Amino acid sequence: VELPSGALQRLIQLGYLVPRALSGGVGAPQDPPASVLRHAVRRFQREHALPATGELDAVTREALLAAHGA
Repeated sequence: VELPSGALQRLIQLGYLVPRALSGGVGAPQDPPASVLRHAVRRFQREHALPATGELDAVTREALLAAHGA
């Protein structure tokens, strides 16, 4: 799963990803493992009545922007 940093930050700010989990609890955040990222995207999709594919498609990106307040 490829995720632009802006979408990653939105998932963190909306509570779908925890920054501490991304860094392993120490140091600067790193890119999350693909399985963690897919789970977060699927959870967001389910909660916003989107097909839960785990992929950051155009519809999901738009919903993420809308939920975050752009």
